[in-house]
Amino acid sequence: MGALRDLLGPADTDGRPTLLGRLVLFCNSQQSARFVDHTLSEEGFATANYHGAIPANERAANYEDFIDNKKHILVTTDLAARGLDQLDVGHVVQFDFAKSAADYVHRCGRTARAGKPGEVTCLVTKHDTDLVRAIRDAQKKGTDLVAAGEAQQKVSKARVATELQVANPYKPGRGGGIDAPSAAFPDSRGISNHEPVEGGRGGARSGRGARGRVGGGRG
Repeated sequence: MGALRDLLGPADTDGRPTLLGRLVLFCNSQQSARFVDHTLSEEGFATANYHGAIPANERAANYEDFIDNKKHILVTTDLAARGLDQLDVGHVVQFDFAKSAADYVHRCGRTARAGKPGEVTCLVTKHDTDLVRAIRDAQKKGTDLVAAGEAQQKVSKARVATELQVANPYKPGRGGGIDAPSAAFPDSRGISNHEPVEGGRGGARSGRGARGRVGGGRG
């Protein structure tokens, strides 16, 4: 949460982040969204929580509060990555980095819509390194970002499967065997540099990549 606090800055008197203004903040799970929403709310931010575990009427009310500028941070899962066209925000923050390149592109597409500018900032962990690298490389080369991300994820899964097989050479039922170690990743998140996103029409597309940045997309 420290990296997120540094990114947002303190809340102003209306509960708006002083450094970024109104934004959509993406998490990968309902549990993560609840935690972030509660923590930010306790620190004075005007947040609206939006995910599948919230009853439909309450979720709709939270969304309307955000659209009506009563709340200034929409804390959500990928439920809001598609289909919500009235968000009108200049910034998207990925507290949990997207699980796939396709999800990343759709999240980026929530800003820079209808010709307006926007930025996307991603907080990343060691676990996200391979996918982030694949996205950056695709942006630099001007190749299909989603395809590059899917290819990298296949390579990563194959590598993990090989590592687990090497770590656990004994089959269950033959003298007890050994358990394969679980992957250990630090919980701290680093902030990628802001990447401006050009406004546009149509489907989400990746923006320009640059060293030290994770690019945004077109809405």
